[in-house]
Amino acid sequence: VAYSIGGGGGSGGGVDSESLSLGLGVSIGIGGDGGTGNVGGKVVVDNGSAITTSGIDSYGIQATSIGSGGGAGGQATAGSTTLGNADIPSVSISSAIGGSGGSGGHGGSVRVDNSGAIKTGDDGAYAIYATSIGGGGGLGANAASTATAVGTGTDIGLSAGVGGKSSTAGDG
Repeated sequence: VAYSIGGGGGSGGGVDSESLSLGLGVSIGIGGDGGTGNVGGKVVVDNGSAITTSGIDSYGIQATSIGSGGGAGGQATAGSTTLGNADIPSVSISSAIGGSGGSGGHGGSVRVDNSGAIKTGDDGAYAIYATSIGGGGGLGANAASTATAVGTGTDIGLSAGVGGKSSTAGDG
């Protein structure tokens, strides 16, 4: 058995932004992006010996390279509360943007050179099993935003939230 597995991409940091103010309040939260998954390394197996397996689903030679998954994006929340009166308008603005997921790492190359005899002895057994697997893309994070304007005169509240995008998987 020969394996190489890349390390996973880290998750993006989350953020929570809040404001409380008189007249004008602004709150912005932006989540961090997930890290890129690492590449699985090159795997080479060189066998010149005889191999005999026994048991269901056994392997004579197994060689695998696996790229890791991308990290998840960080969640973002933002909230703004503004107070006003008849003389001071109340304007509250809030925006949150979730972090994007990181790309999955690619599986590395896998090579098996075999000059020995391989005998399998049961159902589902493999003489040589060689695979390269790409890691999955990280998930985008959600975002939540609120804007509250309270007063006795002009009150305006504007709020927007945009979730982060998920990312692509690595190639095998």
